[in-house]
Amino acid sequence: MLEEKFDTGMPEGQKPPKRVSVEALDMDWIFLGDNCRVLLRLLATEANNQVLVKKSIRTIVDLLWKYYQPVIIRRIFCPYLIYLITIS
Repeated sequence: MLEEKFDTGMPEGQKPPKRVSVEALDMDWIFLGDNCRVLLRLLATEANNQVLVKKSIRTIVDLLWKYYQPVIIRRIFCPYLIYLITIS
């Protein structure tokens, strides 16, 4: 009947293991020479939406964002904000 428990074969109170999906990207080429700089320049200037939604590119951007966000705020956003305040 519905009240019967399903036998998992595990001791009472133990939770079943969770499934984990692991993916790896072979990205060692990015550290050779100035490949990283070239890739970032291409993404910043010439990338279209189809490239930016690819999983490998999104992973790179997610990994590098924590380093570039403070620099973008300090060197681009803050000067622009000061500019807007001074002209208003």
